[in-house]
Amino acid sequence: MKITFCYSVVTPESAAEGDTAEHGWIMPGMWKYPLEDSEGYHEDTLEDAKHGDFDLEDLEDAIRFAESLGICSDDGSGFYSVDPDIDYQTGGETTYSMHVEGVTDATYQRIARLITGK
Repeated sequence: MKITFCYSVVTPESAAEGDTAEHGWIMPGMWKYPLEDSEGYHEDTLEDAKHGDFDLEDLEDAIRFAESLGICSDDGSGFYSVDPDIDYQTGGETTYSMHVEGVTDATYQRIARLITGK
């Protein structure tokens, strides 16, 4: 099983262009590893992700981290935050997602019940 957390930031400027201002992976401790931001595309971050550098394996820690990010919705392929974190200085809105791979359907459903409370 591997669990990956991602984030996406949309600012008023990026929304006007129909894009995100920044997106990438996030780890417990709120360590962010952008794939693309105002400085450009970070190929090294993509390579780190392909090697599993941002994957978590402890389900209990992952559930706690998901709860701290406000992740509470399941679309059948991943879990998402509903309400964005808003930076009132920049107008940026950050949303989070959790992706689970390498589990059976039954385990995915059990994780979904833990995340959504349903």
